[in-house]
Amino acid sequence: MTALLLAMGATAGCGSRRAAVPPVALVPTPSLSRPAAPAPLRQLRPGQFRVCGFAFHSPHELAAIEAHLPPGEFDFVDLTPGFEDGVAPTPPAFSAASALAMSRPGWLIDRCRPDLRCDVVIYSGEFAGGFFGKYGISVGLPEMEEASCLPRCRGLFRDPQEVFLLGCNTLATKSADQRTPHDYLQILLMHDFSRADAERVVDLRYGPLGPSFRESLRRIF
Repeated sequence: MTALLLAMGATAGCGSRRAAVPPVALVPTPSLSRPAAPAPLRQLRPGQFRVCGFAFHSPHELAAIEAHLPPGEFDFVDLTPGFEDGVAPTPPAFSAASALAMSRPGWLIDRCRPDLRCDVVIYSGEFAGGFFGKYGISVGLPEMEEASCLPRCRGLFRDPQEVFLLGCNTLATKSADQRTPHDYLQILLMHDFSRADAERVVDLRYGPLGPSFRESLRRIF
């Protein structure tokens, strides 16, 4: 995976939400329950920064980042759904790509709270028009854009000074690159995407209609 830094200061997209990238179909599943009430946040000391992280594939990336942050200078908050009492969720017995069809819509907005203000936000996982991974959770760009327009989610989308997107193609444009659309289709099929979903993602990445992934994420943050 490639670590990418998304610069702040892009124009917000709340006034043009309908122009967002159309989603890969999301179907709720009863196996993904609503999160418990959020735990109280630690009080930040003067000069301390809060880092908020989402892990979709494994706990290792966030753990490695947290290990390199001096605790006296940074407060790390793991917002991964199912992350309770410092214990990471157990990956379910289905492929990473199937998370796109099984994750419960709305969980990201459930993570928002008026008292949560993040200085740094990290998303770590697979990416194909949305973040997903072996944990069986996902979030598409349209849902992220919807959440970014809500006042209760300001601390996750408008207040951060830095956003790190640890996933391939997160800031891709629609320009041609060394990989052809056919190559990308085959990669998605190898990752257990259905052909219909894989073709839809390829159209989002390379097709002439709709914003690029980069444009969508700049609107979101």
